Amino acid sequence: MISERSCGAEDIGSHLSRLLSFFSRENIEPEDVDDEAFLAFHDALKRGSIEEKPDVLFRGIVRLWNEAARTTKGWPPPTNVPTLDGRRSVVPAESFPASFRADVEACLFQAGELDPFAKDYFRPLRAATVKSMRQQLYFGARTLVASGFPIARITSVSVVVDVTHAETILRRMRQEKGDTPSLGGLAGTLSSVAARWVKPAEADTERLRDFARRLAVKQKGMTAKNRARLEQFDNPANVRALFNLPERVRSQAERKHDGTNREAVRMAMALAVEILIVAPMRMANLAGLRLDKHIKIVRHGRQDIIHINIPAGETKTSAPIDLTLPAESANLLAKFVQTYRPRIAGGEGPYLFPGRGGARRAETKFSSAISTFILRETGLLFNPHLFRHLAAKLHLAAHPEDIESVRQLLGHTTTKVTLNAYAAPNTKPAFAKWDRTVAAIRGGSIPAARDLSRGARNGDST
Repeated sequence: MISERSCGAEDIGSHLSRLLSFFSRENIEPEDVDDEAFLAFHDALKRGSIEEKPDVLFRGIVRLWNEAARTTKGWPPPTNVPTLDGRRSVVPAESFPASFRADVEACLFQAGELDPFAKDYFRPLRAATVKSMRQQLYFGARTLVASGFPIARITSVSVVVDVTHAETILRRMRQEKGDTPSLGGLAGTLSSVAARWVKPAEADTERLRDFARRLAVKQKGMTAKNRARLEQFDNPANVRALFNLPERVRSQAERKHDGTNREAVRMAMALAVEILIVAPMRMANLAGLRLDKHIKIVRHGRQDIIHINIPAGETKTSAPIDLTLPAESANLLAKFVQTYRPRIAGGEGPYLFPGRGGARRAETKFSSAISTFILRETGLLFNPHLFRHLAAKLHLAAHPEDIESVRQLLGHTTTKVTLNAYAAPNTKPAFAKWDRTVAAIRGGSIPAARDLSRGARNGDST
């Protein structure tokens, strides 16, 4: 039997004892541990455990098991069993068959590099769209695995876009998330990939198109969740707390300079917030900022003049980002690069915000780190993408007619996109004006309706 002591499990967490005890009770030998054994344990957890969140516990135990497999000599191999997190099955991309991964890349290369003289020519997709398609194809594959389909049989893109499998994927996602824009986007990707790459029978192609049409959700304006998050900035104190955060952190770091990595990371978060305030870009562009490509530092006397230029081909909307940082922002960036950044990356890598070993930081984890930093420092529940919405909110509050500046600031292709997102629906200004009208009527400075009608009956035309 597998025992904690024989495998050294005391060094990797007591939670594993539940798994090992289960294997012992079921007479599962080390060489017999496979994905089916883990699925049996998961089923036992859900049926007989008093845990409120057995899926969360199972996910942690699988993580511990795989960590032990990597670090403990003699431990059985890691498992690729899917661990549901309520949204998708967490299966690493490398767990899928090599043929599937190669087919995904070949499909995406074709989507971005089509020959304009080819008979079956499609307009090439933008780099950001290709990236999104990759994420959606893997999401679809993971969802298919979560439905019980063997991962070993996902050998090509055609398996995922097969009309029966696509329906399974979309039904499961709809059950979990409801009718959302992301569901419609996934349906559109499956349909597009089938038409461009797999080219199934016309009846199947049309069926996939029907899925895409029926599930399409046109999001007009911000989501209710984002609007609710922005309401906290109706309080000017919260606006000041967020906008003054970078300078406050810089001042604290300079007063209590201790040379630690923790201090350097805090300064990195402060600089990230500063850049998002003055240049509200998407996380892909923030994480991808390179000192050797996008940032130019020019020394002018005692002042650093810093330009940020991101080419059109690297932005979601194909609109370039080109700006000169304000003096305060430029000083913060220069100070970070000179003093704090070397502690994070050891001087390695080209990225302004380097990850481990100087590599590019993962966008999701970087975004989460910024959100956690803002919450810890200010108490505000806020994520990096909301900086774009906040910029529009505050600029339009100060300059209600200047929608064009917001359009250019956010890189929207048309004014209609900006108006849909930020000009409607917003009934607060109308209600505020009505409140002033009510107050004026009550105060007597504006006649009430009956006074006006009485004047009309008496022949008063004024």
